Amino acid sequence: MAGPGLDKVVLYDGVGQPWFATAAVSDYLARWLPWLEVEVRPSLFAHALGEARGPEALAGLAEDLCQARVRDPWRQVAEQTRHPLRPELDYETRLLTGAARPSDGVLYDGAELQRLAFNVLPEAERHLWALHIWITERLIATWDEDDHRYHARVSLYGFPAVLSTSGMVEAPAREREHYLARRLGVPMSVPDVPDHLRHEDPRTADVAKGYAMQAVFYALTGEPFCPEARCRLFNAHWQSEMLAAQVHRDGSDYCPRHTQMLETWQAGAATKTEEHASC
Repeated sequence: MAGPGLDKVVLYDGVGQPWFATAAVSDYLARWLPWLEVEVRPSLFAHALGEARGPEALAGLAEDLCQARVRDPWRQVAEQTRHPLRPELDYETRLLTGAARPSDGVLYDGAELQRLAFNVLPEAERHLWALHIWITERLIATWDEDDHRYHARVSLYGFPAVLSTSGMVEAPAREREHYLARRLGVPMSVPDVPDHLRHEDPRTADVAKGYAMQAVFYALTGEPFCPEARCRLFNAHWQSEMLAAQVHRDGSDYCPRHTQMLETWQAGAATKTEEHASC
């Protein structure tokens, strides 16, 4: 039975690695949003290309992804357009076919990536009743008009929502001690160095749970964030803040306000289900 303005969430697993438990994210959404159907699919582009679109579609998408790359963080992608080199096209083709994984340092304009993702969504599912959340290893960035440069991001909300596991590692700032330790060659395992998320970190799925819920709140209310630091909807700018909100939890997942909102939605969905059953 449909809840408030949404009846389905589709998770696209663009990671597909043992260290990332996509099922844990889908189970989490299903537990907090029991009125929703939660479906897990392969990576968004892989799912689309699996719909018998042919080699021309693969080649075209590979070229579009090359054009979405950020080569110079001080210039917008629209100003960086050029004919892609063969190695770049081969790399994107390998990513699309599952023959390779995204490399560190390859950055994409998040808005362009989101546009490409929307274009390959099934037309029958391009409506506001279905929320599409693409979890990807690709590192995304958005252009900041204040300092006129790109900044790495964890997430980009909209249609579809894009969550970057690489962004979870790279975008939130680390404490000064981390950068000092790295400069001095101190191993990151030293206890005095602040903890932070690492690539292929099993905790990434726990972090993704909160960002997936931010995507849900954006779809339902237009506001994905919360000012409370211990709420999973907190918009963390530091690694320590992100881990405190998403991993190192010692109480409720949400602040009182958002907990009440979720309970109200759950109760309303349950009432509708009972009314439907009694008809």
